[in-house]
Amino acid sequence: MVRFNTLIAMNQFNASLGNVTSVEDVFEAATNWKPDLKEEKNAHSAEFRLVEVPADMAKDQECVQTQGETGKKEKGEFYGAAVRGKLGDGRNKVMSLLWTKEGKYWKIIAIRIDDGSDAGIVP
Repeated sequence: MVRFNTLIAMNQFNASLGNVTSVEDVFEAATNWKPDLKEEKNAHSAEFRLVEVPADMAKDQECVQTQGETGKKEKGEFYGAAVRGKLGDGRNKVMSLLWTKEGKYWKIIAIRIDDGSDAGIVP
């Protein structure tokens, strides 16, 4: 059900944008997002902020917790990327994605959308 709701929200967001020609027309880096975490270099720093996320912090943000977790710290690489919307329904909202590597591929394990005014979480 979550995936279906996400798909509907993304379709509504796309419809609110109109005709755009590039990512930078729609998003900019959320430079104030997680200022306590060190920013990682990336080729698209104008469009998104990239940070390495400690494993214990990543587990707190993960969408689906596995059953039988022991509470011990897990090792692994976790990265967060954050963008601020510039157009449509996403204007001034910050979308953050939490990524981890699974096998040879990177997988999104959490998505969060916050109001850019710090007023709270947008459903």
